[in-house]
Amino acid sequence: MLRCISVAALPASTAQTVTSLASPALEHFVRGTLGCKCPDDVFQSIAIDRADSHTRLVVGNRLLIYVLEISPGKTPGKALARLAEQGLTDRSAARLNRFRMVIASPQPALALADAKASFAEAVGDDDRAHLHVIAADQLPAELRRSMVN
Repeated sequence: MLRCISVAALPASTAQTVTSLASPALEHFVRGTLGCKCPDDVFQSIAIDRADSHTRLVVGNRLLIYVLEISPGKTPGKALARLAEQGLTDRSAARLNRFRMVIASPQPALALADAKASFAEAVGDDDRAHLHVIAADQLPAELRRSMVN
């Protein structure tokens, strides 16, 4: 069964709109890599937005995922705290259930400590916000962009 990705674009000055078909790789990323226990019907609606600094993914009008790709030798730094705060606001405004912040790095171990501290400071004890630091090659093709930072 083919599932379409719907695209909800950000303002034209800050976003690049992407349209494609939902893939098993996207579903595996959300369920396998991130550990989401979303039911099958959630994957019927997927929106991907590309902003200047990150990729925004909304799965089934329930789950919000921000993906920040960083270059080799870099850590997420202040960009992560800003995006985490933005993600919480976005999640609340869109009435979504969960927010997952994903840092994709060619050196995830290097990014992890900085990411954990920045994320924890930004989200506090919000149990519906989660941080994932992954290897860049774990990111599905649909979510890849040129590395930033």
